[in-house]
Amino acid sequence: MHKEVKKSADAGDVKDLKYIFVDSLEVDPTFEEYLDDYNYCAGKNLFERHKDLTPFTDRKADWNYDYWEKIKSDLLKNFSRERLDHMRKVALVVNAEKVARLQKERQTAAQTVKAKIERPIIPPQPRHELPIKSKAQQQQEEIEAAKRKLAEENEKVERQQRKVEQERQENSRLKMEDDSSKKSSGIAPLIKVAAAGIAAAIIYSLLK
Repeated sequence: MHKEVKKSADAGDVKDLKYIFVDSLEVDPTFEEYLDDYNYCAGKNLFERHKDLTPFTDRKADWNYDYWEKIKSDLLKNFSRERLDHMRKVALVVNAEKVARLQKERQTAAQTVKAKIERPIIPPQPRHELPIKSKAQQQQEEIEAAKRKLAEENEKVERQQRKVEQERQENSRLKMEDDSSKKSSGIAPLIKVAAAGIAAAIIYSLLK
């Protein structure tokens, strides 16, 4: 039911209802959207006693635009149930093209709704999610990760220390060899001098 119709009907405002129902047959010549409004007003006895204005005709050949405008104007003068019922019949003929379009749109909408209702509902497939870890498990994993990182750092430090020790030993060995070489080079001249002295002594003793 339309809110403006209920508001006017509850207030007993027949003047507003006249304009609303005149426009309703232009908006929806099938009158399907206004049946609840019509019945609500009838239940409240808001329709006026019928007055003879433009004579009604049942000959559809006479149901043209001019006739339609006359009975629309008459509804504003006399809001009778008989006149509105007659207008509902005439509207289907005068606005036949719009009626056909509205009926087609509603049929399509109804078929769409029916298809959705009849469509089998496929339950969502369960997602394979990883099990939720407890806080204690998370803390244990963090501790293990920290231990692995510390072990890697220690191994790295030990490798550096071994390298430094190897370099120190190598330098020490090279220094010892260098010192030994220097000592050998210093003794050699002394041996030569001693040998020369011995030789000179031997020669002197022979000359005597």
